[in-house]
Amino acid sequence: MEQLSYEFVKMSNDKLPVKILHNYTNESYKGCVLHWHEQLEFYYVISGGVFILCNGRQGWLKEGEIGCINWCEPHRGARFLDNTEHYIIQIDLEKLLESSSFSPGSVYLRYIPTFLGRDSVLAAFFQEIIQEYFKQEEGYELQIYGTLWHILSYLLRSFMLADKDKTEDNPSGITLELTKKILFFIASHYKDKLTLKQIAEEAGLSESYMCRIFKKHTGFTVLDYRNEIRCERAAVFISNGVPVNEAGFLVGFDDYNYFSRMFRRKRGISPVNYKKTL
Repeated sequence: MEQLSYEFVKMSNDKLPVKILHNYTNESYKGCVLHWHEQLEFYYVISGGVFILCNGRQGWLKEGEIGCINWCEPHRGARFLDNTEHYIIQIDLEKLLESSSFSPGSVYLRYIPTFLGRDSVLAAFFQEIIQEYFKQEEGYELQIYGTLWHILSYLLRSFMLADKDKTEDNPSGITLELTKKILFFIASHYKDKLTLKQIAEEAGLSESYMCRIFKKHTGFTVLDYRNEIRCERAAVFISNGVPVNEAGFLVGFDDYNYFSRMFRRKRGISPVNYKKTL
């Protein structure tokens, strides 16, 4: 099974809950590794094509088409056509929704399809937000926030409410939703000294059932995946100048030797040598 990695996404502008990447790729580009993150992500293809793998679903996004990666969904852009131009729009739902009654894990924010096709309404929203993001004219932050709310409102009315009951009729979909809940909980509490029993209780599952479905959908054990996130976050701290010993402590490792062994296992290099490469 292909290894799944956690991606720590840092917004380019601390004032905004969105990050936009403008990419040009060719057929020779091998794509990114299978990964997940807490942000809602959209692919908007201007020309060419991107072949997306997302939670067992796969397909091409061609010129003018839009793809959606929901929060905590394992995914990657696997193949590209020559002369492909596309935008990746990553939305920090927690920051965007902090003043609302919704949350990233809200039932209403789970049912967006991966392949949205040539949706003219969404395309217009994306064109507007892309222009504001890169031009940064007076008042662009307010305009971006407003457009992001328009996007969520449109998705809610078009897809989320209509598809809310589909997962309940699909046993595989149910376990996938439970796995996403566990992924999000681990990402939010990776520093905490939680036992498997406590994590299972949070998900409303028995410990054995939780471990079984998590392994099925991610290829990881629960605790090994928590260590994956801890090491990814430790690498970010080290890259920002935090001493190696302190970085391990900040992400939840009490024992430096154990942290060093785990970091080497996950990243192929010790934390001390990793710091030397920066």
